[in-house]
Amino acid sequence: MTLLGDLLLVYESNEELAGKSVGIPQKGDQVRMLTLLPPMYTEVAPTLVVPIDEKGQVVKAGVSMHIRPADQERVLVPATIKSIVRTSHLYPHLISDQLRFVLPQLAEHTTGKTAKNIQDLSREYIEQLEEFITRHPLPGAQAIYASIVSGNLFESLRDMQIFQLDDTGQLRYKVKKKDRVGESLSVLAKVTDIVMSYVQFQYWPASRDPTITDYFLADDVIKAVQDFSLDQQRGTSQHSLLTGESVTPAADFPKSLIIGQANAKLISANDENNYAGYFQTSAEGASIGGLETLKSLNALRWLIRKQGIRYSKGQYVVLLWTGQAKDDQAGNTPFGGRMTDLVPPPYGLPTQHTQEPAKPGTGQRVAAAQRRALQGQQRNTMQKLAGVHLLELRVATSGRISIANYQTMDLAYWVDLINGWYHRTAWLQVLSSMKSSIKLATPSPAEIVQVGLGIGSGSVYTEENAEAVRYLQEIVQCIRQGRALSRTTATQVVRQVVQSMGYSEKRIGIPWQRALEVACAVWRNYEGGKARTMLDEENRDRSYLFGRLLALADQIEGTASYQKQTSDDNARRTNAFNLMQQFSIRPFTTWNTLMDRVHPYLGGLNAYSFDDYQGKIANVMGLFQPGDYNDDRLTPNFLMGYYLESAALIDERRTRAAAAKAKKQQV
Repeated sequence: MTLLGDLLLVYESNEELAGKSVGIPQKGDQVRMLTLLPPMYTEVAPTLVVPIDEKGQVVKAGVSMHIRPADQERVLVPATIKSIVRTSHLYPHLISDQLRFVLPQLAEHTTGKTAKNIQDLSREYIEQLEEFITRHPLPGAQAIYASIVSGNLFESLRDMQIFQLDDTGQLRYKVKKKDRVGESLSVLAKVTDIVMSYVQFQYWPASRDPTITDYFLADDVIKAVQDFSLDQQRGTSQHSLLTGESVTPAADFPKSLIIGQANAKLISANDENNYAGYFQTSAEGASIGGLETLKSLNALRWLIRKQGIRYSKGQYVVLLWTGQAKDDQAGNTPFGGRMTDLVPPPYGLPTQHTQEPAKPGTGQRVAAAQRRALQGQQRNTMQKLAGVHLLELRVATSGRISIANYQTMDLAYWVDLINGWYHRTAWLQVLSSMKSSIKLATPSPAEIVQVGLGIGSGSVYTEENAEAVRYLQEIVQCIRQGRALSRTTATQVVRQVVQSMGYSEKRIGIPWQRALEVACAVWRNYEGGKARTMLDEENRDRSYLFGRLLALADQIEGTASYQKQTSDDNARRTNAFNLMQQFSIRPFTTWNTLMDRVHPYLGGLNAYSFDDYQGKIANVMGLFQPGDYNDDRLTPNFLMGYYLESAALIDERRTRAAAAKAKKQQV
């Protein structure tokens, strides 16, 4: 089935959630409320909430204001297909809208273009609302219409000084702080035009049901709004390729599918402007109905917010979902876990079930398990239950979303791909965490991009960085195709780490020790995951051996500083670290230089440490094969030898310290 067809199935399977807020667990104990949009509804951040009773009177006690609407929870309001996608022409929403739509009386208290704008918009709004209540005589809509046309709404807001008029009766856009009365909309004058502030209407009849939190989200109201908007779009019917029914083809497509890309649309084949020349008419391109298109795209919007991974301010999105209902049932899967952003998180997140109803589902837990696997938190232990959908989206321009990849596959196959990535890319986390436990994990795609390009996380997530997006796409492509990263990518990551003196932890936001682990993991992936992740004392590869020698020199200097309890020495970078790049180019010559600098530290060790390090250096030297102890450039394998030797030495020190502590406690 097509992408839109698969998304339509998601919507229809979860239609009982449409218009209802569902809690999605976030980091910590936070819960983010998420709503599946019903067709013909849109989200706004209201500045003003105005309840109206059955007589069309404003319930002044219930009026509330949000001076900073961006900080408030967005709400759903009835709309039309035209108003959902409005840009240059401001088609009115059906009920709640901006003040310039719902207060025609404001035109008498403004001048020039503003007055003309209010007249035109409010006339179109009132005509549409009048037509709506004629076809669908809902009490709430009738009460709001009466309040507007009678002037009660205007008079009530004016009397409450929600807005203010000057001595000549003109709207005061700017009010001095000392003249402000209460929470006036005029407070917003510095950031937005008063008349553009959103108003959310609520219906509060005397006999209202307290269990209904929003009258305009009741099932009968949603049905009336949907029918009215569809009637407005009636035209030549065509055979739907999705449902097989006779439908009016879609002509308008919603925006705001991706957070951070508010104007980007996923354009259908019906769009004549983008498919001119391919077909004689739009009908030849595709025949997809307006209602089913809205349902499909609302499902996509919901899925992206619910379980998608966004990069570069939403310019690149990776989304995975399944149609297996029981994947979202509490206690029915072995891979619980809360949703997190794809940045290096605290590991071992506890199981946290969502607050969604048990049925139906979209495989959010499957997506969460995938997210943790990509982060490197654990092997993927997903049950091999059902098919999985993998979608990659690119926002090439501010107004267009392109489908970079869409495929469906057996979940078993996808689990094998994820586990294959883990086996090829997993690496130790000893130096960066400095914890006693030895842990294998894969770096996240974002970490690979940060280290490879030498950029901070802000450039991966919030800036429009085309190179970062290209990197991310390559990584995801390698995962879904089950192949290794390119040599170019692997070499670039390694180069950033080897140039240790030029590595900027402040700019990149990742400690050098963690970047070293990322480089080892990436190079291991490039070589097919063959490299061992524990120290191989029989490995005679010259680059690996030179890396072990470099680690020994590094640890000698660090141990000597520790034994002397010299804080300045502990804070200083070692000679081995400073000479790493030079060592990778001319290892034989640089080793001799390095040992000249390290000898004073070696001589300052206690007798046990002196003999131990001397013996370890001799053992490594004895593994070189004839002709290998030279100045030929090293391969990235030297980083693996350096890391694993360092990790082994740290583990030895921890073991000795633990034994000494236990012995002391016995005494």
